[in-house]
Amino acid sequence: MIKDRDRFWTPLELLSYTRERQKAVARPGENFLYSDTGYILLGLIVEKVFEMPFHQALKNLLFKPAGMTETDLCFYGEGFNQEALAPLFINGIDVRLFRSLSADFSGGGLSTTAEDLLRFLDALQQEHFVSRTSLEQMSSFEHKYRQGLHYGLGMMQTRFEEFFFLLKGLPRLQGHLGVTAVHAWYDPETRASFALNLGNTKDLASSFRLLIKILQIVYR
Repeated sequence: MIKDRDRFWTPLELLSYTRERQKAVARPGENFLYSDTGYILLGLIVEKVFEMPFHQALKNLLFKPAGMTETDLCFYGEGFNQEALAPLFINGIDVRLFRSLSADFSGGGLSTTAEDLLRFLDALQQEHFVSRTSLEQMSSFEHKYRQGLHYGLGMMQTRFEEFFFLLKGLPRLQGHLGVTAVHAWYDPETRASFALNLGNTKDLASSFRLLIKILQIVYR
């Protein structure tokens, strides 16, 4: 992304990159490893199932029903304005104006706001997108992403007590985060939602410290 900043990546090129440069870690069902490539495949499946471009499916099925008026799929959505993006630092370099940001696609390539993320989390909890049964399946969290973070079907769960035992009283949030320190979580017990963005890969650890401070204030 940094070395070839002017390259526009298509979904099929992203799949070819994986096919040519990466290897399978195990047979299907034998092991867990987070994979953006899996989400690229899901985006293409959505296009086939709904017979429309992925960005249009997002708009029709998610953004409009949730009232998310400031969210678009980067490089595809009609309202996307790259110059309006906040600074986005990867390894100390601001990449927000790079065409190579197109490497995300359905792996997380949205331009959005904290308010819209909160609207999404609220609609998700109210079962506007998926049924309670499906939401419970997504919330299985059988796999360990890394210490303190467990993975279900498209969702993570925080287990702060694995970070430090004195954090045991904090809620187990559900949602997701990005490598550039963007967070979108909700507490299934209280239905409280939390969204924050530090916009820097080097601030991922400090973003968790900030999230913990916020939770300690809210839940004390």
